[in-house]
Amino acid sequence: MKIHLIAVAACCSLVSFGASSQELLGQKPLHVKELAHSYPNAQAVTPRIWAPGVDEGWTPQGLVVMGPYLIVSSYQEVHKGAPKCRVYRIAKASGAVSGSFDMPEPCTHAGGVADIGGGLLVLADSRQEWRVDLNKALLTGRAEGNTRGMIKLVSGYGSAFTFFDGKDLWNGVWVDEKNAADAKIYRVELNAFDKAGHTITKQNAVDVVKIPIQVQGAALDKQGNLWMSASQGETVSRLYRVDRTTGAILAQYDMPPRIENISFDSEGKLWAISESGALKYRKDKQHFPVIFEIDVAKLK
Repeated sequence: MKIHLIAVAACCSLVSFGASSQELLGQKPLHVKELAHSYPNAQAVTPRIWAPGVDEGWTPQGLVVMGPYLIVSSYQEVHKGAPKCRVYRIAKASGAVSGSFDMPEPCTHAGGVADIGGGLLVLADSRQEWRVDLNKALLTGRAEGNTRGMIKLVSGYGSAFTFFDGKDLWNGVWVDEKNAADAKIYRVELNAFDKAGHTITKQNAVDVVKIPIQVQGAALDKQGNLWMSASQGETVSRLYRVDRTTGAILAQYDMPPRIENISFDSEGKLWAISESGALKYRKDKQHFPVIFEIDVAKLK
């Protein structure tokens, strides 16, 4: 294997973080002197693993739990001529990177990743998505030659994040406040990847649901509740529970800075990842480049 080195709103207060960075699994980024000492809902948040590849310029984005592993998608803008998107597999128990692979052009952002079963995952990029044979890609270190279809996405129906409901894929569009009317998720049937040259457009997108602005990730819990993570810059970082049909916010909670994708594991635990403290954001006031658990029962 090749391994590359609102209806209901809840307020919250800043709570000091007691665990030291030495207790985190994985490799601590060299430029990160210390993890943020305080952040919202610390009583519900447990940092677990340092985000991979940060020292090499990779900015973490996508996250999905696959059995004993965490799959993380990242992008980089540091090394010209090098691949722009990489996917890591991380052992939950040890925090060790157990493999990675690079995505082909035109991938530039790798905003999300979803486990669709059968050893296949979907890598979401801004204007396209690939279905990838995970084990084969890890074996070669490249998705190229190991993809099982690609779909294209037009402007307004891109994919900043993606999640799987057990039958179909759902893509999400990130927008800021100025473009709030374009914030949405929409359903994609998996057989779309079997159609050569298939493109998602406004005309063929199905089950379009308006969502809050600034959403970076989404996941369904065991009860079928839809959760969404949202962030923009250093100041906006939230977790929502939303109505699956209307997209209305049912509850909201402030989060550590720059939250990105989220994913529930088989035990019902919610995992999340932050891009705060990546080299791109090394001038941030706080650094939080970690994969962390959220106990939703303790949110305030």
